[in-house]
Amino acid sequence: MQILRVPSRPRPLLGRLLALGITLSFAAGCGSPASPAPTTSSPSSLPSATQTPAASAPTPPSAPAPSPTTIALSQSPALGGERLTVLLVGLDHTTEREFSELTDTLIVASLDPVASTVSLLGLPRDLTDFPLPGGATYRQKLNSVYAEIRANPGRFGGAAGDEPYDVLAGVVSNLIDVPIDHWAAIDMDGFAGMVDELGGVDAYVANPICDPGYRQLGLRGFEAPAGWWHLSGPQALGLARVRHDAGGSDFQRLRRQLNLLTQIRDAIVAAGATDDPLGWLAKVPSIRTDLAPETIVAAAGIAGGVSPGRIHSRLVQPFGSGGTEAYDDRGYVLSANLDEIREIASLLFSDVGTRPTTGRQEAPPDKPATLPELPRFNGC
Repeated sequence: MQILRVPSRPRPLLGRLLALGITLSFAAGCGSPASPAPTTSSPSSLPSATQTPAASAPTPPSAPAPSPTTIALSQSPALGGERLTVLLVGLDHTTEREFSELTDTLIVASLDPVASTVSLLGLPRDLTDFPLPGGATYRQKLNSVYAEIRANPGRFGGAAGDEPYDVLAGVVSNLIDVPIDHWAAIDMDGFAGMVDELGGVDAYVANPICDPGYRQLGLRGFEAPAGWWHLSGPQALGLARVRHDAGGSDFQRLRRQLNLLTQIRDAIVAAGATDDPLGWLAKVPSIRTDLAPETIVAAAGIAGGVSPGRIHSRLVQPFGSGGTEAYDDRGYVLSANLDEIREIASLLFSDVGTRPTTGRQEAPPDKPATLPELPRFNGC
């Protein structure tokens, strides 16, 4: 297995998002890392480019057919006219605190090069009681699987010496009953650095957010009034991480992450990163992926032709959308309802060439020509 690597400290998580993003660039965007091509290395850190999978606006009833360029690229040997599905992983780690191997962000992103669509499925960190590839039921939370794989890969269908992210992708694939081809990972420092490398990101905040207790990467408190704002890397991380604001939850946070991926994708496209995805990725450290360079290039080209209205996203959550809430000795958990999860996945990751029948997102209001910088926290 070939793993792309960017010279830097190994930090998997958002990297996945990035790699997939690149794949999605997916039309330019999963988010992360324009000139030197990434080198091949051992499964550790990956210098790659990233693009952000996007959540998007509702698709017009009569969406235009793929352009001739897109059709030609979809026949690239790197993709073979098949779906490219990537597990995007974000590690709950930053240099500001003790090292963590919890994967608080897990998003399955898939590019259909024939239908010219992108599908995103967000999995909550508290999901539990789901089957492992060997048939056993995992009773801890989904975000702890990666750390356990590193200690005991055999329990999760792997073997000694296997790349832990490969095994994690197998666990998630078994959970949603959808083949996952690759993975990409990055941590919180890497995600913020990626956004700063882009010059920041324009993001729409649907509902006001205020969390005086937020502490990450120099931010002491996080506040974002509703509307369009230009965010720095640490601020974009805050938007993706905050969950202790009034009325906040992990599900609201995951929904913001899916939307933010779309907006990072737009920033990647605006920066011209899809013209040289490998070069751009090499500028962003802390990204790891097993995507081959030729696959990244082919996917980035296709991604550039995916309109926002052809991006579909869902998240697993309570009340008929894949999980049942409970409080027990594990704390808050979301027990997996397999039939619901797999039904959502089958609609979202439809047969190649077929438009998904779920997950269309509402478009945000039109973005002003110029945007104010998001101010620093000043008290709510």
